[in-house]
Amino acid sequence: MRITSEQIDKIMAYIEQHPALSPENTATFDVDIAQFQESFNAAITPYIEKAQLDGELREVMEKLFLIDEYQTFDVHDGKFFFNIFGDSVGIFGVTNHEDQFKILLCIYNTPEDKNNLTLSSLVLASFTKVLLPNEIDVEKFLRELSTSGTKIQGGVKFSIAADGKLIFVTATEEATT
Repeated sequence: MRITSEQIDKIMAYIEQHPALSPENTATFDVDIAQFQESFNAAITPYIEKAQLDGELREVMEKLFLIDEYQTFDVHDGKFFFNIFGDSVGIFGVTNHEDQFKILLCIYNTPEDKNNLTLSSLVLASFTKVLLPNEIDVEKFLRELSTSGTKIQGGVKFSIAADGKLIFVTATEEATT
């Protein structure tokens, strides 16, 4: 199911109201936009390679799964970052004036078919892997997050919430509560 313009409005409202973006909060991840892009692409590339596709099919898969043409625009004291994968999964974030992320979100609709399930699962796993310490089992972590709703690991607070079929997986520095 594609992310609709109504859902984009909900996403923007959710982000704007998040405590991580309060003027008093200076907590950021130790990752900027370029580092996140590089780490995310490195995390998802093994899945692309596992598909063993060549030529145009590989190019299509890379265009769908890699962060290559993300968008940013200036907000407050930083940038709003987003990348949409296909039309059903997105990564959104807001940085400070030094391009360090204050908040990152992986947002997707409840998958209705195998293709959307695969896309959302791979993007979510790669998103999470970038922010977790290397020794953490991402699949186990995501199962525990789904059960508990909130989980802190390596100084990053993850939370999961839903608004209808729209799922929000939010990551902030632990200090932002």
